[in-house]
Amino acid sequence: MGPGIMHSLPKVATHAFGGIAYMTCIADGTTREVVQLTNQLKDAEAREYSLTRELKKLKVSLSQSMGREKDADAEVVRVASSQSKTGSAPQNRTRSDPDWALAVMPGPDPAKIFKVFGGYGVFMNEMWPQALSALSQQEREKMSDGDLTLRLKSQWEKLSGAERHAYQLRVPPGAVVEQAGVPAEVPYSQTLPDDEAEASEDDSESEAIRRLDVSQREFHALQSQVGDKDSSIELLQSQLQDSKELVRIYRLRGDDLETDLKASQQRVSESQDREYLHKVECDRLKEKLAKEQAVVSDLSEKVELMSSQIQESQAAYVSAVQREEVLKEQVSRFEEKLQDATERGDVLEKGLKHVEGEREVYKGQTHVLREDLLDKQTKLRSTNKDLTMTAVDLESLKESHEGMAEDLKKSKKQYAEAALRVESLEKECQEAKAQLEIKERQAARLEVVVDELNVKLEDAILEYTEERKQAKDYAEKLHSKDSQVKKIATEATFSKDSVQRLCGDIKQFQDREAQLKDQIRSLEGEIEKWKQRLGESQGEVSELKDVNWRIAEDLQKSKVSLREVEAMVKKTTTELKSGKGRMVEAEARNIELSANVAKLMEALVQAEAREKEALELLAEGKGPEKERKKKKMQRSRTTASMEGGRTAAS
Repeated sequence: MGPGIMHSLPKVATHAFGGIAYMTCIADGTTREVVQLTNQLKDAEAREYSLTRELKKLKVSLSQSMGREKDADAEVVRVASSQSKTGSAPQNRTRSDPDWALAVMPGPDPAKIFKVFGGYGVFMNEMWPQALSALSQQEREKMSDGDLTLRLKSQWEKLSGAERHAYQLRVPPGAVVEQAGVPAEVPYSQTLPDDEAEASEDDSESEAIRRLDVSQREFHALQSQVGDKDSSIELLQSQLQDSKELVRIYRLRGDDLETDLKASQQRVSESQDREYLHKVECDRLKEKLAKEQAVVSDLSEKVELMSSQIQESQAAYVSAVQREEVLKEQVSRFEEKLQDATERGDVLEKGLKHVEGEREVYKGQTHVLREDLLDKQTKLRSTNKDLTMTAVDLESLKESHEGMAEDLKKSKKQYAEAALRVESLEKECQEAKAQLEIKERQAARLEVVVDELNVKLEDAILEYTEERKQAKDYAEKLHSKDSQVKKIATEATFSKDSVQRLCGDIKQFQDREAQLKDQIRSLEGEIEKWKQRLGESQGEVSELKDVNWRIAEDLQKSKVSLREVEAMVKKTTTELKSGKGRMVEAEARNIELSANVAKLMEALVQAEAREKEALELLAEGKGPEKERKKKKMQRSRTTASMEGGRTAAS
């Protein structure tokens, strides 16, 4: 598992670094686009500021031209009012009263058709049918026309200046109006054409009046154009507001993208840090795993050597056990031989005692056979010496055997099997004791027999010759027994040496066994330590697996975030492209507006020049022909109003 993980980690690292590089490229592209957007927004704000300044200049120029036009209209009205009839509009009406238009309307139903003198008349003509349609039948019956006009008047007063100006722009040309849609004192319905005008008018006056009418028409045309331009300017302002809103949205989105980009950069840096840490950890784990593999290989060699040594020691132990069993069998054989020798010595001692008793009996009973007995005694003394020597040897053998038995008991105490052997020896001793009891009984019987022999000594004297032969036989038997005892002594010494060698071998084997046990314990401790290290290495391998899984999860998350960022970048690019198109359109419209503004300024300059010429002509025409000029001006105004009404109707 370890080498596979180590091979897979570089691939994961390369994929992670590739994704990080891709994310950094995307982040750089987004930052560049954000910078371009900010620059475009700054340019748009600068253009908007310049347009607002031009609009302010246009408004100032329009207000000035409206003031001059108002002055010209006031002059014309004063000239016309001096020539008006007495049954014209009532004198208690003022210019600021919007109901003044209703007072000059002919007919019994003045609420249905309003004469248009300004924006108020246009508003009343449009809103009157809507207000009637909104009312129910009962409300129509209860409500009078005055109440309805008051309601519409209150609505007119609630309108803003821009809305009133919009209604003012819809006034047909030819109507005498003042600023803000308030009608003049003289309506155009009262300026009837003068059929009785004199035909002998000067060409100069008619030319001046014609110029004045042309200037008024041009002024109204310019006013309508200015209204159109105002509406287009309002549209442009609304579009600018929309563009500002879009710019604000783009800024918010740019801020969101910057925050997302910072977050993604932070995640990329964190992933890079994690990748570096994982790489360092993987390198460290690789080195550690290589060291552990080397140590494990060394340990495997050591374990193999130790296992071979253990097998050899086990084989040696088995061979030693076999040798011990063989030696135990030999010791048991030697013990059996020793027991046989001791039994034979006991039998010989008993026979010797029996012979000594018989000799004493023979000494007391026979005086005749004293010489022979003396000879026999000498022989018996020699045999006694030999027997004493054999007895001493037997005692030494017994002592040596007792020492060997003690050594054997000690060796048997050291081993668990010695107890069983001791029990078997105890059983054999009991059997020997039983045999000794049997032999004691036999000795008692022999004593009885000796008594019988004492009784029968007299008969034995006669049978001296036969007894002599028997003594010779006993001597021969004793000699044979002496040789046998010597053989037993030599065997006992040999067995003692073999037992000592066996004890030394057993001690050496015990020492070797203790050393092997210590080595086995140390090896078991080392094996347990290496097992623990193997468990730790397995835990580290599992941790590496977890780390690789986390790296894979982080890579998947980074891929998902990269896809999201790509989608957001695509959306922003599309929105930026659309915003760029809108900005281009707005710039084109601004260019058109600037060109139209230049044209309007030229037209205003021309209108001002014509107004100045008309005022100069009017100033020159004051004198005896003043009334004629006034009549011609009224005629021209009525004709202009008629033409304006016709054009409005068409």
